[in-house]
Amino acid sequence: MPPDVLRSVPDAVQPFPAAKEIRHCSEDEIMKEFARAFYSSKAWKSCREAYKKKIGGLCEECLKRGMYTPVEEIHHKIWLTPDNINDPNITLNFDNLKGLCRECHRAEHEKREPTRYTVDDRGRVTVR
Repeated sequence: MPPDVLRSVPDAVQPFPAAKEIRHCSEDEIMKEFARAFYSSKAWKSCREAYKKKIGGLCEECLKRGMYTPVEEIHHKIWLTPDNINDPNITLNFDNLKGLCRECHRAEHEKREPTRYTVDDRGRVTVR
């Protein structure tokens, strides 16, 4: 994780309550709220742009196949959950990120749970 991103973490990412503290919501509802706050944070936006620049702006999966496709999404290899979303070693660590085009991002989510997640034409992931 670049030092400038790490420095901005305390100011940009407010801790979220532990999932067990929110009893009246489903895990999907909790995660949706946590993700909305995290993905709009200054720390994530800075990290995302720094990572994209580091990898040269090309989809890492397409590049393995000899194709040159621009990155459209930065994907977390270890998926974010209510229990790990406050951990910058998971959320903002370059070792846990992968730059992907929309199609490769969709494929990553379909591999995990093909019937649970959808990725729209703009690359946004939603839970069914």
